[in-house]
Amino acid sequence: MQAIVFPQAEAMSVERVDDPPCAPDEVIVQVAQCGICGTDVHIYHNEYMSDFPLIPGHEFAGTVVEVGSAVRTIKLGDRVAVDPNLYCGACDFCRNEQANHCSNWQGIGITRGGGFAQFVAAPARACYLLPEGMSDQQASFIEPLACVVHALKRFRPAPGDSVLLFGAGPMGLLLIQALRNNGASRVVVVDKQPDRLALAQRFGAVTVQAGPDAEAALRELSRAFTARLSLRRGCHGRARCGGTGLCLPAPARSVPSVRRHPQWGHRARKPLRYLPQRLDDLRLLCALLHLPAGD
Repeated sequence: MQAIVFPQAEAMSVERVDDPPCAPDEVIVQVAQCGICGTDVHIYHNEYMSDFPLIPGHEFAGTVVEVGSAVRTIKLGDRVAVDPNLYCGACDFCRNEQANHCSNWQGIGITRGGGFAQFVAAPARACYLLPEGMSDQQASFIEPLACVVHALKRFRPAPGDSVLLFGAGPMGLLLIQALRNNGASRVVVVDKQPDRLALAQRFGAVTVQAGPDAEAALRELSRAFTARLSLRRGCHGRARCGGTGLCLPAPARSVPSVRRHPQWGHRARKPLRYLPQRLDDLRLLCALLHLPAGD
């Protein structure tokens, strides 16, 4: 088959490679469409955990052309979208409902061959049947849209809420649409690129051009964006937007290296230790929003 390969950092080639073998619990998917994610760019620049050579691509959908001997839920000809995150289900983290910290995590297009190819091997358990009438292009958005849905479940915006977003890239644009359909009364988005802001406006957002004049615009808008910070263990407070956010990720225990824990993204130069709290203890991971001057 043909595939786009990253043979090494900051190198890319179209190569003819062996078709992937099909394990008993896997299926082979003929890729119809595959999106380009920001993670793929980080992988290309060797800023992620991937090793080279690698066939990237994890936002994809296609048609099943081969079925493993142990597979009973998927059949030949099924159109599927594939969850690229492969958790073992047996390690300590998986058994404590923290699969995103799975000690044996694998990622299609990240640690194993992905969707920038004609065919991909994927566990049947990671394949989801597509509904009739959904196009291949729409199906390639399922993976990033799933991230947006997860964010809304964590954030839990209420109908009538006003929401401020920084960034109108692909994820921001998906969030705008999801928030508007979830009942947000107003979504304000800040970005530097006029074409992205124009698209955000089409989706119903109020837009602010990042730059020297953005502070005044945000101060005017900030009256509607008083945010309530709530931690599960009873710590409550209030802060207004316009400050600086600090992200505090916290796995259940210390971990020896970022490399085994993909949610941290970039490679670690030294072993890292993290806060001992569980991620589930935090309702908001972004805190320390300072009040505007004079408040």
